[in-house]
Amino acid sequence: MPAPEVVLTWGPVEAAALQKALRLTNEGFAERLGSAPRTVAKWHANPNMRLTLEMQEALDVLLQRAPEEAQARFFLLWGGARTPTVDDDAMQKWGRRLESATALHSALHWLDSRAGEEEGSSFDRVVSYAASRGSRPRPPAQDAGGARVVQRLQDFYRPGLDDHGFVHITVNDRAIPTTMLSHPDWLEVNDQLDDNLEAFRFDPRTDSLGPTLTPGLREAAEQRLADILVDGTHFVDAQLYRLTEVRAESSRITARFAAGSFSAYALTWDLLEAEATRAASTSPGNRMPLREQLLPTVASVTSPATRLCMGGVLALTAFARPAAPSHPADYLMLVQERGDHVVNASRRLAVIPKCFHEPSGDPTEDAHIRTSLIRELEEELFGREEVDSTIQGFAIADPLHPSRLTKPMQWLLNNDAVRLELTGFGYNLMSGNFEFPALVEVHDERFWPLHGGAVVANWEAARLRRLSTMDEAGLASLVADPAWSNEGLFAFVAGLQRLAQIDPTRVRLPNIEIGVTR
Repeated sequence: MPAPEVVLTWGPVEAAALQKALRLTNEGFAERLGSAPRTVAKWHANPNMRLTLEMQEALDVLLQRAPEEAQARFFLLWGGARTPTVDDDAMQKWGRRLESATALHSALHWLDSRAGEEEGSSFDRVVSYAASRGSRPRPPAQDAGGARVVQRLQDFYRPGLDDHGFVHITVNDRAIPTTMLSHPDWLEVNDQLDDNLEAFRFDPRTDSLGPTLTPGLREAAEQRLADILVDGTHFVDAQLYRLTEVRAESSRITARFAAGSFSAYALTWDLLEAEATRAASTSPGNRMPLREQLLPTVASVTSPATRLCMGGVLALTAFARPAAPSHPADYLMLVQERGDHVVNASRRLAVIPKCFHEPSGDPTEDAHIRTSLIRELEEELFGREEVDSTIQGFAIADPLHPSRLTKPMQWLLNNDAVRLELTGFGYNLMSGNFEFPALVEVHDERFWPLHGGAVVANWEAARLRRLSTMDEAGLASLVADPAWSNEGLFAFVAGLQRLAQIDPTRVRLPNIEIGVTR
């Protein structure tokens, strides 16, 4: 035979191929494995069953001891469905890398405990997946925000819309549908965060909302960890806020947040985007089993307390500038192209800052959306590493204490030069995330000449784009750019329209509209 091939994970399909290759009845195959005939019969009836580690080891031994011609028949029967050959050196290399990737260990532990398996079971399978892929670069981003996946998700959820709808944007008569689910009242939000200090509160509930770990969900989670390992994606099992309640009344938002685990979210609901993208690139009838399990209806999307509903705030940041020879009085806006090593919206356009809502210290005190927005301005635009939860080694009691703020942030706050304002609310149907689009409007023209040089994006952005609010053609082109993440475009357009209301002399908009359609 050629060099030995390896079955990384035995399932009923692989076991049936080995049984057929050995030309054994259910009774004979069960006897060879030291099992019961009814167990083999169950495999044939349920090809999605997960086999125990002991049974997988027994199948390994049976294959190794099989005659050469039976092994040849097995690999022919297994055919193109088998996992690529992996040698021992690759397994050892990726095993060492995963061992040293301590940030992933809590996620591995969560998978094992959730599945009721012994510690280390997920570790071995993640190593196998990583070794199978090797160091090959991740393929170019698929149409994650494009027309096919948007249409697929809208078709999936349209039957249960009720009074909700999809955020729909039009620029110069060009229609741009999105995966954002919203409500007409949620688009009427005009809420200054400094005036609404009691609107966002901590919910002390401690219920665990991790879903049943089906074989398909576990496999997708382990493959996700393998990709994170191979790609070098920044991953920290930080404590995040999960939404439990949200209301919009009289253009204002109130919300409640409980504590949740990033690992539990990243290995469950956050897997839905990749599944939707794959489904949209194949036949229209292709099912989305993870979505059918985790986020099956509009009611499940809009009932955040029943699931791990993570998300955050993302803001269009705009700096007022005085007139100059190169431009009239305007706002300078910043848009980021997300880098390869971020967990969400990789290689997409987004406003900046963009962040998960998470506590900096005390979860009870930090529940206000404004806290996350200030922290991310410091981190993503003003270069403060010690407020970045993905970087270890800082132990600061109060990272947002006024004495620790950067000089640009101190100047903004001391001079009452910045407006922090929510501009809407919605759920992103990609993974059910809650999104608070916001506007950071620096209205004091002195800031940019004094501190513009200190505005430097952090590692999350591969590139920053600058654009004037008086560049009507440039604005129309940017809104129509297919590289936008859905939530990023939502925040950009909502912020742009709000800027035009705040100071119309500085904004020259194309014909642009945003609304909710069914």
